[in-house]
Amino acid sequence: MVMHSFPTGDGGRPCANTCSPHRATQMCTRPDTCGTNIDMRFRVGLLAGLAIGYYLGTKAGRERYEQIRRWIEDARQSPPVEKAQAAVELGLERVRQKSESVTGTSPNGPGVAS
Repeated sequence: MVMHSFPTGDGGRPCANTCSPHRATQMCTRPDTCGTNIDMRFRVGLLAGLAIGYYLGTKAGRERYEQIRRWIEDARQSPPVEKAQAAVELGLERVRQKSESVTGTSPNGPGVAS
């Protein structure tokens, strides 16, 4: 892939336009089309990934879904995750208290108790 620039106030930015054989010294004359091939490849890849995931998910069936759901639920209720969740909640409460002391207002809005 050949990178080239188009004129901007900051001296130009790289262009991912691969549809025409620009030389590295040429400027991109149509900056609005730069990157369209990459965007389309991303969309096609995303669509293909979703389709494959859907297909494999339907093949796995309800039993597999329930098994994965139970694993997630067990993980969420495990002691390390509960401890991490408590630490995050404590940190959020400290930030909330600090912001109230600095601004003098409740993070829920003026006149609302926290």
